[in-house]
Amino acid sequence: MADSRLDALPPHVQLIQMGRAHVVSRTVYAAAKLGLADQLASGPKSAVELAGPLHVHAPSLHRLMRTLAGLGILTERIDNMAVRAASCSTGRML
Repeated sequence: MADSRLDALPPHVQLIQMGRAHVVSRTVYAAAKLGLADQLASGPKSAVELAGPLHVHAPSLHRLMRTLAGLGILTERIDNMAVRAASCSTGRML
């Protein structure tokens, strides 16, 4: 049975959403694999602060965190000229 919400969208939008599903699932997987939610449980942190403990490249982690914020999994805020991310209710489920 088809989802009526999906049927209401134009075909080209349906196709874009189908293609994007893989990217979204891999992004969420990467965050879970890194334990990003656990690292942010104590409060907002920047990619630079998290890169060392997670043993990852800070600019790449920053891009991952920005993507997660765009998906509504993390929140972003500027704190002392640094972008810090925090878990929101969805992110805490990771």
